[in-house]
Amino acid sequence: MTKSRLPTSDEIAELVAFLPRLYAEGFEPVDCRMGGGQDANGVFSLPWPEYNQAVTDFMHIAGRECWLDFEYDPEAAHQMLLNHETI
Repeated sequence: MTKSRLPTSDEIAELVAFLPRLYAEGFEPVDCRMGGGQDANGVFSLPWPEYNQAVTDFMHIAGRECWLDFEYDPEAAHQMLLNHETI
């Protein structure tokens, strides 16, 4: 099974640094919504969000290999929450 490395303290700090931006008063994660219409040929497109640049930057960093958990078990997590277990 593939195993990812743990994030470094610098990588953790890099994500934590987004907190003031993402939780700032008045911050809106979605700048606008695009699409969602029907073209001249009758083809419908689903709407999609255009995210604020801070959200895009955060998602790019959070998508790095060190944040992946290849051993994540949704059922085990579900049971842990149901049983109020702690790690």
